[in-house]
Amino acid sequence: MDEKNSYVYIPPTFEENLKNFKNLPSSGLNYDVFSEGIKSGKLSPDQQSELNDTFVKGYNQALHLCFPGDAFKVLRGQNLIAENIPPQAHLDLDQEWKEIAELTKINVPQQDITTEAAYQHFRLLKREDFPEYEATHHKISLYISECIRRAHKENNHLLFDNVIPTFKLLAYLHKLHEGNHYFCPDEYNEMVRWGTDPKKLEFITIKKEDVKERFY
Repeated sequence: MDEKNSYVYIPPTFEENLKNFKNLPSSGLNYDVFSEGIKSGKLSPDQQSELNDTFVKGYNQALHLCFPGDAFKVLRGQNLIAENIPPQAHLDLDQEWKEIAELTKINVPQQDITTEAAYQHFRLLKREDFPEYEATHHKISLYISECIRRAHKENNHLLFDNVIPTFKLLAYLHKLHEGNHYFCPDEYNEMVRWGTDPKKLEFITIKKEDVKERFY
């Protein structure tokens, strides 16, 4: 190989990665670099907590821009800082979900919201059916954040498992609003592989041979 044409990838430093993420939340996160930085204590609990809004902004932007892979990476990043953000005890998660179901017009039980269920639900609706789109995706994001925090605080994998179906619902709410790429099979197949490790309370990409949903 011609040494002049060879290329060796050098990952960004933690500081560079953090700067990139703050500047471009939708795709500026190198998860591996960020994870190592958090584990090595490069951010205080307060500094981690201050990043929560950036993570929420990042995955919502990525979903609306039709990059579910980047959105899931950002969600995984948010999970790394969850233990440093106190839960909002005043929120009734059952009531929050009831309101989300009403706002999104879905009548499928939460744990039955597969990729196909979310896809089929919104494909029958129109953008105009959701005049409160902004408020709705903000409410869903708050619910997701709170489920993650409480799952870690209570070591409750059932709460953690609520996040993936809710995230798929959020993804197709954004896709309906964006409109142009609703039927993209690559994005659908990306979402099919979203999963969790209930013991570690981590979000994972499921191996293709272990996926229980059907692909597009």
